[in-house]
Amino acid sequence: MIKNIISIFKRDIKTIIKNKAALATVLGLCIMPCLYTLVNVRAIWNPYSSAKLSNISIAVVNRDQGALFQDRNINMGDEIVNNLKKNHNIGWKFVDSKEADQGMMDGKYYAEIEIPEDFSSDLSSIITDNPRKAQIFYKSNTKTSPMGSKITEGAVNSLVSSIKSNFVYSVNKAIFSSLNIIGKKAEKNKFQIIDLKNSIIALGDNMDLVTAVLGGINDNASDIALILTQLKPIISTAGNINITNQVPVGNKELIKSIKSSLNNSFDNIQVNFNNAKADIYRLQTLADNLNSSIEDVNFSNINSTADKMNYQIDMLNGEVDSIIDFLQTVNGFAHNSRISNLLNSLNDVKSLLNIERNNINNLQQSLNNTNQINSSLNNSIVHNTWNVSLKLIDSVNQYNNEVKGELDAIADDLIASSNNSADILKTAEFMNKQGIKSINTLIDGSRLIADSSGKLENQLLQFKKPIINASNKLKLTNNKDIVKIITILQNDPEIMGNFMANPFNIKEENIYTIPNFGSAFAPTYMTISIWVGCTMLAAMLKTTAAKFEGSENLSLKEEYFGKMLLFVSISIIQSLIIVFTTKFILHVYTENFFLMIIFGLISSLAFSTIVYSMVSIFGNLGKAIAVLLVVVQLAGSGATYPIQLNPLIFRIFQPFFPFTYSLSGFRESIGGPLISTVVIDFSILVLMSVIAVLVGLFLKKPLYGIMNRFHSKFIESGIGI
Repeated sequence: MIKNIISIFKRDIKTIIKNKAALATVLGLCIMPCLYTLVNVRAIWNPYSSAKLSNISIAVVNRDQGALFQDRNINMGDEIVNNLKKNHNIGWKFVDSKEADQGMMDGKYYAEIEIPEDFSSDLSSIITDNPRKAQIFYKSNTKTSPMGSKITEGAVNSLVSSIKSNFVYSVNKAIFSSLNIIGKKAEKNKFQIIDLKNSIIALGDNMDLVTAVLGGINDNASDIALILTQLKPIISTAGNINITNQVPVGNKELIKSIKSSLNNSFDNIQVNFNNAKADIYRLQTLADNLNSSIEDVNFSNINSTADKMNYQIDMLNGEVDSIIDFLQTVNGFAHNSRISNLLNSLNDVKSLLNIERNNINNLQQSLNNTNQINSSLNNSIVHNTWNVSLKLIDSVNQYNNEVKGELDAIADDLIASSNNSADILKTAEFMNKQGIKSINTLIDGSRLIADSSGKLENQLLQFKKPIINASNKLKLTNNKDIVKIITILQNDPEIMGNFMANPFNIKEENIYTIPNFGSAFAPTYMTISIWVGCTMLAAMLKTTAAKFEGSENLSLKEEYFGKMLLFVSISIIQSLIIVFTTKFILHVYTENFFLMIIFGLISSLAFSTIVYSMVSIFGNLGKAIAVLLVVVQLAGSGATYPIQLNPLIFRIFQPFFPFTYSLSGFRESIGGPLISTVVIDFSILVLMSVIAVLVGLFLKKPLYGIMNRFHSKFIESGIGI
């Protein structure tokens, strides 16, 4: 069997070599398929280059009348035309409306762009109460070339994007020029803005508590004013009594009363000392909080804590002043050295408190003026607070250990001297009159507090909801965000305008780089060329063996395989010529040329066995099927457009088309191979070759009689060969 198969093949080769006509025909069949690739790939080698696209003519008609924008005349139409004159990526033709319309009608121009009269005025309406979208009119001539209309459409979209970008740049540049001024002012008050934000958040979080407290203040202040008003006549009457003249010296009841009053005063000293100790502990805590806020650079907390420390210092000063005033009065009569020492110690406390207040005020002033934290002042505050605490505790110990025990004896000595007692009572009388003045002030102050707190409460209740909403929104921002916003407002308007117009750049990165369109499209034409070559062989060469000595003993199987060897051999030669001319004449880019050769050979094997088997079995009908498969596979294998764009029926049959795997293999050799894809493509093409041979082998004999009679009838008709 094999001997007969080889005999058929040898006889065909000898005939081709000896017969010049046969040799010329076979040589032509070997060379012609490569022309399909050479011509078509060269024609589309780089169709989107500037040199080629400049031949695509687009008419541009500018009718823009200009407009007034920010006190200056603008004409965006003229700017567009000037920019297009510098753009040589496409053939822009600047003409009037009449010439443009005529050129569109006769096919001179592929498209027309018209900039209307109100283009600039519509663009500049963005700063008015009635902004209008500007329009550009685009007309395309799809009859001239469908691909040409797509190219012009892309050019117009690029133009529109450029116009948008330039206009957004101009508008944002103007906006940021104004915001730049605001940003500089905001920078000076950056920390006040942050403090205001924190205050609003705190007010929103504690709105119910604040309004309740204000309501209580209003009620209590009103009550205090009423009580003081009622007490004023009583105190005033008591103050008008001449104590020294109406009370006889030596009155036992008076002496007892005076002694009791002095003892109560001594008790009040103890109370004031206890309050002062509590206040100094609070001051120490606040000093620690201040130091923590400075370490965290929390400007809002720094100012808030400093204010609380000043308030605590005022409380301490009041308590210490009360003790000093009383002890000075007593010591004016007693001249006690221990009381004098205590007074000196208390005066030292006051001096330290004044130093503390000055340091705190200087720290706040430095922070507000320079936005800088003075570390030395902070250290002084912490150190001085500790000194105040030590000095005050020392004064308390002096009072408890040295002064308090002598106060009863001092009281007895004072009472024993009537003159001294009278002096004390006169002092009490003077203090009584001063108290009346203070009561008047307290009454006025209480009424003012009641009135102000009531108004403030009403205002807060009225704006409660907006304040809470603002507080919730401000919580979403942190201080760093506010600082960033202020920094943005101070940025260069030109830079910000450009950023807003083009907020990002596209960084292109190709996974498999193919340098030109021709190389990318070469696999399609190489695949078609190999199939067309096989179809040409089927059309020109016979699938039946010629008569020679011993041919009468040939079986259909031997004839089938013997003629197949010739078809496959010539197809392989065609494929090699296609691959080498594509590489060395067209200079198509290849990542792996050896792989391209391999897929050329396996594609020719698969295609030739498929086409030969169809023609061998079905005759002329098989030739028609081979031609039909070219059309179907070209549309359904993803050769030109992505398969996802094709109708569903093509997507279903795409995995069964030989083109699919031949195309993929050539693309792997050009763009860069993925081993898994290469193995799959190669294996399926081999499998298709085997299936084609088996189908031909098993169908050749059963269908031979039917197809032979069909062919004879067709010949008898006189219209077929």
